[in-house]
Amino acid sequence: MTLQEEPAVQPNDTIDLTPAVQQCAYIADSFTPMKRIPATVTLKDLGNAAVKEQARKPALSQRPPWLVDILDMDQNPPSHPDYDPRTLFIPKAAMDRFQPFDKWYWVLKQRLWDTIVFVQIGNQYELYEDDARVGHQMFGFQLRDRIYMCSVRVRHLTHRVNELVAKGYRVALAGQVEPALAKEVQIRNGLGVAKIRQPIQRKITKIITGGTVVDTDMIDTDMPIYCAAIKESKQDGQPAFGIAFVDAASGKFSLTDFVDDDEFTKFKTFIAQIRPRELLLEKSCTSIKALRILKNNSAPTTLWNHLKSGKEFRTADATFREIDSGQLLHQ
Repeated sequence: MTLQEEPAVQPNDTIDLTPAVQQCAYIADSFTPMKRIPATVTLKDLGNAAVKEQARKPALSQRPPWLVDILDMDQNPPSHPDYDPRTLFIPKAAMDRFQPFDKWYWVLKQRLWDTIVFVQIGNQYELYEDDARVGHQMFGFQLRDRIYMCSVRVRHLTHRVNELVAKGYRVALAGQVEPALAKEVQIRNGLGVAKIRQPIQRKITKIITGGTVVDTDMIDTDMPIYCAAIKESKQDGQPAFGIAFVDAASGKFSLTDFVDDDEFTKFKTFIAQIRPRELLLEKSCTSIKALRILKNNSAPTTLWNHLKSGKEFRTADATFREIDSGQLLHQ
């Protein structure tokens, strides 16, 4: 059988594609799509970081409204001048629906909203919700079960806390004050169904900030680390300051007060010398000029605390009364 060679196609020739198009249409009509085989995909099975992030997106849409539109405990939004970033508003209806452990956690967390809270669970400490997101972003902690939760072993805790404090975070440790074995004995002794449903008792055992570090393993410098409380007022028309500052590691506590000039020369010199790691200020009572000096003479990781006048930032007379009564030392 001899194959007959087809003539070469010339540039100006017209090609009839009708047979090829008809053949493609026939193939498309006769094609039956394959059925998709259902598969269960977990975060552990997903190797690609982008796919992992996509897998976590449903958790965002399922977050309760009070975690999406944040309010403080007085129900002020972040844009309100009296907004308190330390607290979180949780509706009573939501609180009543929580399981015992969740209720314990949110009662604690709603007053420590700006604090990274490590919760001890056996031989590890866990982070939840926004705290877990911080742990994931800083240390690459894996977010488990498509919810915001991650954990760190006890032996690694000090190192991780050091890193968070160095970045300017406030950290709290909620440790177990009741051994798990004791809880198990209570259950076996038949102390009631209500007892069985109660979580192991935990409480805040330590709060660590950049200006209150006392553990020598967490101090990264030989220089004093100061936490300073600053009161600004007017005396004969001139700016006046009263400052209490403490180096928590050495326990050295100091007080000073002075009347300054209009350029805040003394205040500027003093702040440049001590460079506080943490500041306690009376909310809405510190001048813009003083705030600018503080900002220019402190590190980006300096912790700023704006305390409510009278209630949290006490007057001198109220402080002396509490010291004399002994109440302040027992709070």
